[in-house]
Amino acid sequence: DPAFALPPLHALYRDVVEPLWAHVSTEAVTIIPDAELAMAPFAALLTNLADDFETAPYLLHEWTISTELAAALIAAAPVSSDAEIDVVALGLGTFDGTRSTWNADALSPLPHVSRELATVTSHGNGVAYEDDEATEARFREIGPQARVVHLASHAEARPELPLYSRIALHGTGSDDGTLHLYEILNTPLHADLVVLSGCATADGGRQGGEGVVGLQYGMRAAGSSATLATLWPVADDATAVLMDHFYKGLADGLGKDEALRQAQLAYLGDHEGLAASPFF
Repeated sequence: DPAFALPPLHALYRDVVEPLWAHVSTEAVTIIPDAELAMAPFAALLTNLADDFETAPYLLHEWTISTELAAALIAAAPVSSDAEIDVVALGLGTFDGTRSTWNADALSPLPHVSRELATVTSHGNGVAYEDDEATEARFREIGPQARVVHLASHAEARPELPLYSRIALHGTGSDDGTLHLYEILNTPLHADLVVLSGCATADGGRQGGEGVVGLQYGMRAAGSSATLATLWPVADDATAVLMDHFYKGLADGLGKDEALRQAQLAYLGDHEGLAASPFF
C-alpha cells in the first residue's frame, strides 16, 4: 500500500540506527543485515517524525547506503568486469500465449517494461531483448558478456524453496521460460551489477550464516559483483522512471550506491502527495 504509515519508519530508525549514529563518520555506509532486518528499507527510515511523504527526513538524505551479505565480501577488493557490452537488458511485458511452466494467465501485463528497456539501454553501449526475444537461452548466452545485466519481468521469491525462486521469461523449444535460482547458479556471470527489476526480488529463504537466499543471492553466487533488488511488490511505471535516473547516474560516473541514492532523491523531488511515497 503506497499510503503506509510513517511513524514505524522512525521507530525502526530510533531502535536500530540512532544508537550507532555517533560512531558513523562517513556518508557512505554498508549494512550487513540479518534475519528480518534483511528486508528493512534502510534508506526510507526517518531520522525524525514527519507528517507527509514529500518533506519527510529520510535516512537517504544523510547516508549513501548499500547492503552486503557478509563482512568478508566488503574486505574483498572489487573486480572490474572486462565485458564487451555495457548493458544487456531482457524484459517481458506481455504474457498472453507465453509458453512457460509459470501460469501465464496469472501474470498481469507490465506495460512500462518496454519504456524501461529503452531508457536502460540508452545510457551507453546497451542492447535490449523484449518479449519473445527475452528467453532463458538468451540470458545464458549473452548474460556472461555484459558488464550490467538488467532483468525486467515478473519475479517470485520462494522462501520455502529458495532454489525455485524464479523470473518469468519467454519460453522456447529448448526451455520452459521460467528462470529458476538453481539455473542461475549454473550461469557464470562476470557482471559488475545485475538489476532485478521485478517484485520482491530481494526476498528469499532465511539461512543461518548465509542471510537471505534468493534471486539476488543467486546472481552474486554466479559471479556478479553486486545486485540491485526490490524489497516489496513494485509499481511498473514508477520503476521505469527510477531506472532512467539510476542508469543516467551510472553513465555520469557515479558509483552504484550513489547512483541509486540520486535516483531516489530525483524521484522524490519530482513528485508530491501520495506519489512521493517511498513505496515507489
